[in-house]
Amino acid sequence: MKSIVKSASIFLLALWAGGSVGLAQTNTPPGTNSPPVPAVRIPRFSGRIATVDVQAKTFTLQGATNVQIQVTSQTRIRKDRQPATFDALEAGQQVSGVKRQDPGGKWVAVMVTVGQPRLLPGQIPAQPAPRPAPPPPPAPAPTPDTAPK
Repeated sequence: MKSIVKSASIFLLALWAGGSVGLAQTNTPPGTNSPPVPAVRIPRFSGRIATVDVQAKTFTLQGATNVQIQVTSQTRIRKDRQPATFDALEAGQQVSGVKRQDPGGKWVAVMVTVGQPRLLPGQIPAQPAPRPAPPPPPAPAPTPDTAPK
């Protein structure tokens, strides 16, 4: 009889301890008590290449600030939706991508896409540069009737 009472007491004690732990818990979703995480801003770039320095493996974007961006062996370059190399970059090309700042303060390209950037929903495409007017047609060759005398 003592063993039955002892077993029942241990069972009830374990049940009570487990029940009290359950009462202390709330039904709030996990992570709601933690402070909000600030949004991380990914530095992006977009523009036309002004210059390309093959020895330094850098390119400079046209604009008011002339941003110089370093290309490394980890930089992913894509042109015409295919993987490309640094040699694919030329002055005058439209490029876009993602960059990061190294400890020395230089911008390093993480990814470079050659060509027009993809539009996000709701974005309006940039107007293309106007094409130059075609050259005028050549003057007709003089005929004997129209030749000066």
